[in-house]
Amino acid sequence: MKQVFIGLLLTSSLIALAQSAPKAVLLRLDLDETVIVGALEGNKWVDAEDLSTSSQAAIAGGLKSVLFNNTGVIGKAMAGGKVSIGSTCDWVRVTDISTPVKLPYLPTYAIAAAWNPVPRAISSIANTNATYQKIIADELQQRKIAKPAMVSQVLQVDLDNDKSNEVLIVAQNPRLSFDAQNRLNGTYGSEKGEYSLVLVRKVIAGKVQTFSLSERVIEKPFDGTSGQPQVLTQFISAIADIDGDGKMEIFVDDLVHEGYGVNIYNWNGKGFSKILEWGCGV
Repeated sequence: MKQVFIGLLLTSSLIALAQSAPKAVLLRLDLDETVIVGALEGNKWVDAEDLSTSSQAAIAGGLKSVLFNNTGVIGKAMAGGKVSIGSTCDWVRVTDISTPVKLPYLPTYAIAAAWNPVPRAISSIANTNATYQKIIADELQQRKIAKPAMVSQVLQVDLDNDKSNEVLIVAQNPRLSFDAQNRLNGTYGSEKGEYSLVLVRKVIAGKVQTFSLSERVIEKPFDGTSGQPQVLTQFISAIADIDGDGKMEIFVDDLVHEGYGVNIYNWNGKGFSKILEWGCGV
């Protein structure tokens, strides 16, 4: 009887250990380091500095990961092992990653999870498309912004598997750009009316509605007397299902004065809400 009890206790302990392992670990690949954005423990995303011992053990043991960006899955990687403090911010945790894939731009993302992170196709529409130029021009007029419409990105994907595509639009004036190492450039606003907008157009009950994920508009030029200069740069770097519910989240990478990060949004049935964020800055 005692042996049976011990066996049941051991089995229960193993089940509990398996259940406490993270459902997913999300990584951000940049030029100099691979950041642990967070781990999905149960139904909650946990920041890297607050990881459970189970998540830490999973990372230390190595993670078979899928690389993805705003075009879909782009390859595989092996991540994990040593975890250390980031080179700039002491709350950041970094680890190692190995992949033969040549990354088209930085940052790029990787996830260790049991499901397909990109269950539906993502397509790109030319940023010169007249329809979306007109949409942005109308959005600027509503906001009383006199600067010309400049569309940086137009992406199309069925985020929530309702058989209807959403359209994601990023507009920025001055125009979004990348440096020689394919990293996002930080564009500082210098004139009144310069802007960046991140919008989602979604069909609800047969009508198209426009949702704003993030807006930055220069109200007055920075003169150095107070506050900080404003950086306009925002970019949809990835679209993926990071929690295994079949719905795809939107990754908006951005830069601020002496800092950078990502905000991740999902559709909650009524609007778009931020479910996870990561950042580093001085």
